[in-house]
Amino acid sequence: MNQALQRIDELSMGFQMSAPLFAGARLGVFQALGGETLSSDELAKRLNASPRGIRALCDALTALDLLEKDGGSYRNSDIALRTLLEDAPDSRLALVMHGAMLYDRWASLADAAVRGGSVLDGEPGSGANRDEEAFAKAMADIGRMSAEEVAEKIGLAGVRRMIDVGGGPGVYAIAFARREPSLHAVVFDSPGTLEVARRNIAAAGLEDRVSTQPGDALNDEFGSGYDLIFLSNFVHMFSAEQNAAIIARCARALNIGGRVCVKDFAIDESRTAPLRSALFTINMLVNTQGGDCYTCGEIVAWFEAAGLAFDSETPVCGNSMLVFGKKA
Repeated sequence: MNQALQRIDELSMGFQMSAPLFAGARLGVFQALGGETLSSDELAKRLNASPRGIRALCDALTALDLLEKDGGSYRNSDIALRTLLEDAPDSRLALVMHGAMLYDRWASLADAAVRGGSVLDGEPGSGANRDEEAFAKAMADIGRMSAEEVAEKIGLAGVRRMIDVGGGPGVYAIAFARREPSLHAVVFDSPGTLEVARRNIAAAGLEDRVSTQPGDALNDEFGSGYDLIFLSNFVHMFSAEQNAAIIARCARALNIGGRVCVKDFAIDESRTAPLRSALFTINMLVNTQGGDCYTCGEIVAWFEAAGLAFDSETPVCGNSMLVFGKKA
């Protein structure tokens, strides 16, 4: 088969690799197995599902190295035990469940492209179309992969008070507070999401230095007196006009000499690279009415409109950037 045909086949059938993983997570296959070995009939009974259906699904999951098969029975593989149980050492179950939700949404891409935005009700961040707690847990999975690196690169020396706008489960605020003992952080997000943040803050033993503030970033002021305002994987949910207004609120909340840091996917001026960011633009098309991936130049324009000076840009976490604006 020539390379062109092979490439088209790979692209057109790529969903067949992810669909069994999503189905297994949604049905609770990995959680039901736990550390046990069960026949397909036993597992089907436990899941209240068809024995034929569970056998076919488990065979596919075995082929993907997520289960192991012994005769007619199945058990979790080492990969699944490490990543696909709720209490696994490196659990990604919440993130996989989030991916399963996105898998459904991407099916609406053709309609979204015609409309120019999501054809579904509500938007991420609105609470209208998602379980806020499940979303916050998925974002915690993502945040844990990068929080320490960001805490190292963001420059926390001299930062005494900061706010994490759209801070979700509080993972970044916790990492920043651990790195800088004199720092007090505020996590700003919706009330439902902050329930997850408060649990994480309590588990970290940081209730005295990390607090929460419920609010709506599109309409509410953030307060004042901040040395640092952090927005991680947040601006991509909104239109350029909405982000300009959010950055203006940030500027009003900063101390003189304070900084705004926007962390988000890096995308070049052509908007076609890197591939992950170009595809994430599609994710925003099917999920929001105005969200997008933004270039460094677009973010700097929001800074300048708000009276902030561009300070610096730093690559982070392989496919993201930290873009800093400073209040003179």
